[in-house]
Amino acid sequence: MRCASPSEQGNYAGFYTEFARAVRDGGPGPVPAVEGVRTLKVLDAARRSALENRGVGLDGQHPE
Repeated sequence: MRCASPSEQGNYAGFYTEFARAVRDGGPGPVPAVEGVRTLKVLDAARRSALENRGVGLDGQHPE
C-alpha cells in the first residue's frame, strides 16, 4: 500500500499510520530497511562531523 507523501497530505500522519500497521501486523514498513540504514549512516556522520569539527565519511573514516 502506498503511503501519501507529506506534501500530499500536509503532515506525516499517513506515514505513522503505515508504520504502526507494519509493526502491528508484521508486514513491510512504509520505508525499505536499506533506506533507513542509509539515512542513519548519514545522520551519524553529520553528528560525528559536528563533534569533531571536520568532515567524516559514511564508512566512519575521515575523507582524504
